[in-house]
Amino acid sequence: MPMPGGQMPMPVPAPMGPPPIIAKVQRIGKALKLLRDDAPRGYRITIETDSTVAGEIGQERSDSIQFISATTKYLEQLSSSAHPIRQLFRCSASFCSSP
Repeated sequence: MPMPGGQMPMPVPAPMGPPPIIAKVQRIGKALKLLRDDAPRGYRITIETDSTVAGEIGQERSDSIQFISATTKYLEQLSSSAHPIRQLFRCSASFCSSP
């Protein structure tokens, strides 16, 4: 709504919060306080060293090799024992199909 004299009224600036840098510092301070306060935390964070992880990787690798070796032996035995069974099925199939 124009004021007398044809001038528009100046808009009232919205109330501003703290400058952005101060707001960031306040948030960081709150975060650090929360991290230092152990009361609400129901868990524990542990950081492992590379030597611990390397040992686990070595164990996993050893377990994998052992599993593959056992699976290979099993499949070889299955393959060699399956041959007589195949012969039996062929014989019975030919027996059933003959008139």
